[in-house]
This record gives sequence, structure tokens and C-alpha cells, in this order.
Amino acid sequence: MAIDLSAPSLEPPDGMVSNFADPPDKNNALGLGAVLLMLIVSTLAVAARLYGRFFILRTLKAEDLLIIGAYATFVAAVWTDLMWLQYPGYFVHAWDITVESEISALYYAFLFGVFYSIALGIIKVAIPLEWSRIFVPPGAWKTNYFWWGSMFIVVLQSVVLVVITILLNVQCIPHEAIWDVTKIAGAKCFPLPILQKVSASTHFITDVIMVLLPQKVVWSLNLSMQKKVGLAFVFSLGLLGVVCSVFRLVDTLALATEKDVFYYTSPVILWCTAEMTCGFIVACAPILPRIVKESSLLRKIFGSTISGTGPSHDPAGPRSTYPPSSRKRNNDSAFDIETGVPMDRLSSSESTEHLRKPSKDSHTDFAGGIVRTTQVTVVQGGFTESGSNSNGRRLVINNFPCL
Repeated sequence: MAIDLSAPSLEPPDGMVSNFADPPDKNNALGLGAVLLMLIVSTLAVAARLYGRFFILRTLKAEDLLIIGAYATFVAAVWTDLMWLQYPGYFVHAWDITVESEISALYYAFLFGVFYSIALGIIKVAIPLEWSRIFVPPGAWKTNYFWWGSMFIVVLQSVVLVVITILLNVQCIPHEAIWDVTKIAGAKCFPLPILQKVSASTHFITDVIMVLLPQKVVWSLNLSMQKKVGLAFVFSLGLLGVVCSVFRLVDTLALATEKDVFYYTSPVILWCTAEMTCGFIVACAPILPRIVKESSLLRKIFGSTISGTGPSHDPAGPRSTYPPSSRKRNNDSAFDIETGVPMDRLSSSESTEHLRKPSKDSHTDFAGGIVRTTQVTVVQGGFTESGSNSNGRRLVINNFPCL
């Protein structure tokens, strides 16, 4: 039996008439504004992260590549958001769209679900990977709860990403029956709401874990209260994702029981887009304080109000005698960039007399006498600039972008 493509997707309630030309509840202005805002915020967050990595830290990690891939998929998801403006429109009832428009709407909803699952899954793999690199000393992972918690999220999100992406694409056989209602007769499909509930619940659980996991570590650091509060705030931004996932879960449960699927799909799409945006904020926020400290333009704007950017109070005197290039920090170099003297690595059996010999590449003129004195303060459980504690374990908090 042929399906009338000009018929309403759902019979209107008693006393109501379908309005295909100008649906009364269509709210594209809200949808467009929300989507564009989230696109701008996500783009700025990713751009700030990449700027900090390339131009300040001068290093690129696996997590950065994951974030770039997630952002590309996010842009694809935003494209489907914009197509939803036309097919069928945001907050439009099913009886105010035709079967022909329903086919297009289901197609873009399917694509959005795939892009969303991939993008948010990648983000939630990248974040705990980076956090475990920051907070877990090398070799201490076996007994470190933070590492195990992070790896739990990584494994769970990886499995969910793969499984849900596959199931979304095989929910109907033949494949076109996922969105083409004219081919639904005789097709074999499984209920999509079950998959939606699993996805929403998983993301909510991992959001809560990612908010709570770093707090104990942050508050146990040997730092000033001001820095602890700042770090706690940065790692609490995941609360934004928790809020979005809660609303998304509520609307997903409502969608599962409603026949007017297009009206209730609109808020789910917007909340899912907001979830991805919050993911980018959480992934990129830790680099922002470092950017403010290292950027000459932002230092001029904020002056000494930014911690660490004000005048030096070094008891040995000002360091203005050093050339400007010597002040740059390079966290990946074993070179003393403050004095220009190479810091050669010594083997365990090599004599420390080697330290007295300047490198042939050094331009410093040693005329004898004391060349440099260094004061070292050892604090149990604290952090040193070299990134080691009294137990010899590598701790990298001083190289963390927030500080």
C-alpha cells in the first residue's frame, strides 16, 4: 500500500487542524540562537587549547588529537542541528509536518545521534587520559585510585562509543528503513528508546564521576588555599555537563513514551549539543589560566591581578638583566634557559666534577669564582620546579597549565 507523502505525520488531536505552512509552535529563533552560541563557545574553547599547546607549551599529546577529532565530529553534529531548522523545525508537533518532511527529519536525527555518540565519547576519553597524565606519577598507577577511576571512564566510554555507534547503524534492516517510513513495512527494527536511555544514563554516570574524581587530589595538594580553590573550580566545570545530562535524560525518558516524537526530539537535540559543548569547556579550561599568564597582551590588560604576572620578588634581585628570550619556559627541554648553561645529563657512575666544565656550546665566560648559587627547599609531599618530590617520583603540577 502506497503511503501518502502529503499526509500529516501524526493525526492531529480532536479539534485541531494540521498547519504545514506555518506551525504555531515552531521556534526556530530559539533553536538557531542556542546552536550558534554553543558552536561559538566550543570553537573558542578548542582554539584556546590548541593555542596553548602549540605556542605556549609547544607540545602535542594524544589527547589533543582526540579533541581535534571530536571537534570535527561536533561541527558535523551542528550541521544536522541547522538542518533540523527546516526539517521539521524546532518544537514542531508531528501533526504539523508531512510524511515527506518526516523522512528528512528522521534522517537528520539519525545522523545527529551518530555524530553525538562519537564526539562526546571521544571527549570523555580524552579528558581522563589527560588528567591521569597530570595527577598520577609514573610507576604509581598500580596503587593510585585516580588512575583506576580514569581508566574506568576511558574503557566504559570507549565501549559505549563503539557499541552505540554500531547499534544506531543497524537498528533497522534494511538500513534505509531507519529514516524512510515508506520502507518500514517488512523491515526488522529494534526499539530505539532503549538505546537512548542507556546512552543518557551512561553519560550522566561518567559526568558525576569526572566531577568527583579529581577533588580529593586537588584538596590534598601542598598549595595555597587560593590555588586549591582555583584548581577545584577548574575541575568542577564538569557540573555543567551533569546539569545538561540530567535534562537530556529527563527529556529522553519523555520522548520514549510520546507519540509526538518530533516535538520532544527538539529539546533532546539541544541538550545533547550542550553536553558536547560542556565537554569541550572541561577539556580546554585547564589551559586558560596559563594562557593569561604567558600572553603579553593579556598581561597588559590584566596587569598584576593575574597571579604570577606581577613584578618579581626574588631576594637575589631583579632578573631584567637576562635577555628576553631567556625567560621563556620550555617544559620539554633539559636546558637551563635562564643562564644559557646546558644542563647535561649524568649517568649514575659519572663524577660530579663534570658539572664544573662548561659545555663547548655555552657562550658564558667562566672567569673563576662562584658562578651561581641555588637554594633548594624540600617540603614533604610538596612539589619542586623540577617536577619531583622527596620520594623521587615525578610530579608535574608545576608544569600544569593552571599554575
